[in-house]
Amino acid sequence: METRIRLILLDFDGTLADTRRANALAYTATLREAGIPLSEEEYAARYFGMRCEEFLMHLGIADPAERDRLRRRKIELYPTFFDSVRLNRPLWEFCQQFRAQGGRVWIVSTGSRANIDNAMRHLGITVTGQRAGSPAPAGCAGMDEAEMVGAGKGTTATGMDGAGVEGTGKGTAGADVDTTGAGNTAPGAAGSYTATAGTGAATPGAARDPEPGEGPNGSVDGILSGSDVEHSKPAPDCFLEAMRREGCTPQETLIFEDSEIGLEAARRSGASYFVVKLDT
Repeated sequence: METRIRLILLDFDGTLADTRRANALAYTATLREAGIPLSEEEYAARYFGMRCEEFLMHLGIADPAERDRLRRRKIELYPTFFDSVRLNRPLWEFCQQFRAQGGRVWIVSTGSRANIDNAMRHLGITVTGQRAGSPAPAGCAGMDEAEMVGAGKGTTATGMDGAGVEGTGKGTAGADVDTTGAGNTAPGAAGSYTATAGTGAATPGAARDPEPGEGPNGSVDGILSGSDVEHSKPAPDCFLEAMRREGCTPQETLIFEDSEIGLEAARRSGASYFVVKLDT
């Protein structure tokens, strides 16, 4: 029986949006106010993608009240650096085409919901149709898994050029992490995939009527942030919870991730995944 992808799960920072410099500048400014030296380069190399609480604990900030104060201050400063935030437009357009054909798209991030909401507002993206605990609509056919996993096997490039997709991988639920298999880099993968949902291949500029309240750059169907699950990435809980809310199995789910902790979570979820590496 053919398995079709019905749900796409997107990491936010470093995958859907290039927020690396904005995050680094907001954190370094926050820490500088507190007298804690940290360079932008060190943050990017060692801490990007880490949940705020964990990051501050790594810096040796033991007082929970001080960590909370710094977290709140970082959220305040973050929007002042949004001029450096960029949407991964090829990936985003790919996902909007998938939604146009009946698929569902969620953002699943270790970041704080406040940070994600602020960045999405800046990018003109809204959340529509989030229905916690409800399954995906009947007849949501999704895309052929075989067309998404296995780069270059006769598929056509429709809108993924420049998205930073380097390769694919297949997760195994409950398995030990294989850090050597992060994507099995596929030559030409950035332009080797077709999203088919129901009736045919997604093509750039596929028409879709805007939803009520939809942002100028489109919408996602839901968001899960770091505070929505007990165990954050690299645990697979966030991905599994999004699948549960949409009534989808790992075999019906495709994940886009950039960081090693995110890829580890994707592998453990049992879903197929893409490795995204934005230009530095």
